[in-house]
Amino acid sequence: MAVFGLSKDTVGAQRKFKEKQGLNYPLLADPDKTLLKALGVLKDKVMYGKKVKGTVRATFLVGPDGVVKNAWEVGDIEAHPAEVLAGIGKE
Repeated sequence: MAVFGLSKDTVGAQRKFKEKQGLNYPLLADPDKTLLKALGVLKDKVMYGKKVKGTVRATFLVGPDGVVKNAWEVGDIEAHPAEVLAGIGKE
């Protein structure tokens, strides 16, 4: 199994974030939002009282064939890992 992060940030911004957070997995840069749009994680959000398009945090299980097998939007950040692990166990 492999773990990747994906964001609309640039490679340089991701490098700084990865170092600051001590992440041990690769981050994929999608500044033009092509993959984020394809995954359906760009949605309307409200920030500081204004409607904006933002990235919804989510976890995707992708099979060896490259097909998305399951997806989980992050609701409760504390419960999310258990939800994903339980879902992976059913695959």
